[in-house]
Amino acid sequence: MEWGHPYLVNACFALTFSLLILVATSRAEDGDGVLRLVGGGLGYGRVEVYMNGTWGTVCDDSWDNKDAIVVCQQLGFSGGVNHHGAKYGQGTGPIHFDDVNCVGSEKRLLECKRSLLRHNCDHGEDASVTCSVTTGALRLAGGDFSYGRVEVYMNSQWGTVCDDGWDDKDASVVCHQLGFSGGFGYQKASFGEGSGAIHMDDVKCGGGEKRLMDCPRNTYAHDCGHYEDAAVTCTGASKLRLIGGDSHSGRVEISFFDGPWGTICDRSWDNNETRVVCRSLGLSGGMAVDGVTRFGQGSGDIVLGNFACTGTELDLLDCPRQDNLLQCSHLKDAGVECEPIGKYQSMFMMLV
Repeated sequence: MEWGHPYLVNACFALTFSLLILVATSRAEDGDGVLRLVGGGLGYGRVEVYMNGTWGTVCDDSWDNKDAIVVCQQLGFSGGVNHHGAKYGQGTGPIHFDDVNCVGSEKRLLECKRSLLRHNCDHGEDASVTCSVTTGALRLAGGDFSYGRVEVYMNSQWGTVCDDGWDDKDASVVCHQLGFSGGFGYQKASFGEGSGAIHMDDVKCGGGEKRLMDCPRNTYAHDCGHYEDAAVTCTGASKLRLIGGDSHSGRVEISFFDGPWGTICDRSWDNNETRVVCRSLGLSGGMAVDGVTRFGQGSGDIVLGNFACTGTELDLLDCPRQDNLLQCSHLKDAGVECEPIGKYQSMFMMLV
């Protein structure tokens, strides 16, 4: 069979597109097992787990304090107690886990024994927890459950972390403590200024610490203001979309773990970044354009920015990145113009 045969050309493009889908699927599965508490408040609520690209609840059959301890420790707390009977309201959608039977020492709820058979539950049996807030507990404020200003509980109160020396190693420790696979660090109150105490300064994590409290830091009086509050964006399962244009162009928006969509700041945004975005969407080419002029301003949070891609990466989250979202607003929302696969397929077939 000759190389120019249409069947072979179509097969090559089908294989390429399948590989792109496999990459996207693998990236999504990275988020399996991430937890959130819904219907309550900080440290208490209905337990929801991210599996197979969707959020779902946990049935309360056999649910006890050992299970609650694992949930709470995965979320960065010291311990917790269990609740049955949808104490914090009934969820919707799938019920991912049933007959959970943790020992209490597991690092993640996903590691606990559970029934692999079809469950016999309804949302009236959604499990929930109340976690204990003790020294070293973390929370993210000013954003969503996977990104925001870092706040740490010390001396019986919540406070912020100064961004002096704050980098991706520090962010990785924060995100691991909160049950995520990794994350990016941001400086200069990228998700708003906090209030009250500034508990930590000059944090210098190696990246392998279990808790932020384990990282070396300045133990003397800080010289910071809340305009220097450190922040993170924790990563895992992510999705990209193009808004305001057509099937191959638009304002770039990203969502983590099926959470709210946010925009990307276009500082340092060029054709290298757009090639990566287009590739991850199964498209070709990639040209940076003025996102606001072409596609309008976005809304909600600006969750990422200041990338320095080489253009060869398979995913935007694999790109090197600078450390703050300074001077970013929705007037700087990033946009792209990709080439549809069909155009390149036609050109390739004409050449061969």
